[in-house]
Amino acid sequence: MILVHELGHFLVSKWKKVRVEEFGLGYPPRVIGKRIGETIYSVNLLPMGGFVRVWGMEGRVKEDKRRSFYRQPKKVQALILIAGVVMNFLVSILVFSISYGIVGVPKKTGYIKVIEVVEGSPAEQAGIKKEEFILAIRYKEKLAALDDVDKMIKLVKEWNGEEVSFLIGGSGDLENEARWLKIVPRRETPEGEGPLGVIISDSEIAKPVLWQRIPLGAWYGIKEGFFWGVNIVGGTFSMIADLFSGRPVPGIAGPVGIYKVSSEIFKESGLLAVINFFAVVSVNLVVVNLLPLPGSDGWHISLLVFEKLRGRPVKKKIKRKINQAGMVFLLFLFFLVLFADVRRFIFK
Repeated sequence: MILVHELGHFLVSKWKKVRVEEFGLGYPPRVIGKRIGETIYSVNLLPMGGFVRVWGMEGRVKEDKRRSFYRQPKKVQALILIAGVVMNFLVSILVFSISYGIVGVPKKTGYIKVIEVVEGSPAEQAGIKKEEFILAIRYKEKLAALDDVDKMIKLVKEWNGEEVSFLIGGSGDLENEARWLKIVPRRETPEGEGPLGVIISDSEIAKPVLWQRIPLGAWYGIKEGFFWGVNIVGGTFSMIADLFSGRPVPGIAGPVGIYKVSSEIFKESGLLAVINFFAVVSVNLVVVNLLPLPGSDGWHISLLVFEKLRGRPVKKKIKRKINQAGMVFLLFLFFLVLFADVRRFIFK
């Protein structure tokens, strides 16, 4: 994913005739490096990112000024900066599309099926079982048929904390042994669970003929990419709010945590699921890289916008100092997350 990201910066820089000093995987100190033409290709010791060192981006240059980053029009600078996240997003969509093309595409069934029931949840206590169907919901005098997951989630959220009744159909037949069950959806839920404690679905996987599966896979791949993008943006803002409010932030992982999760996914679901997981992580990289943190693509893009509005550039000395401070902060954050990963791994 890092290679794809940096390749975006690299290819657009080359396309626009901007000189590239170094293409590096990992952060220095350098382990190995080879110069090919005007560019050094390197592998570095700290495996937490990568970089493309564009000529003139870190300060004034005395030679080849026409090919330096800051001599380019603002549009070209912005194009180089945003190319990395665009590549990550496009690769994610490609992976999702191929996955849907292989496995099949979701198709609405017209009913809600219970896929899993969490042990000790309100749903289990009420008597809902795996493979059954949720047909309707009733609250006081209000009654609604259920054939869509989003509709059910909206109603449960609206009546959260109140006693509601669900019409449950048997696993063999939608109408077989249908019964009403009373449940009080939880207002406060454990991490990763909903108010009822069930996993539900209103879709099944369909495998159309190959010539239909390819365009359908591409369409669902695009939808999946934007779905994860929206969810990760929301999650990121929630995380920032938790940080400022002093609440603990669960679910943050570094290389060790990502390795652990991907290993578990591989054992349970195989290689294709792991590839899909990394496509989601790639969308995560898009969001994080667009945050205006010193040293990130989002920071450089924000500076371009600021300079455009201001009418004159920020002094390069100031930019360099801010970028250096940002890199120190990111290094500190990386080692903090790495420490938390190792601690969870050892003391789980």
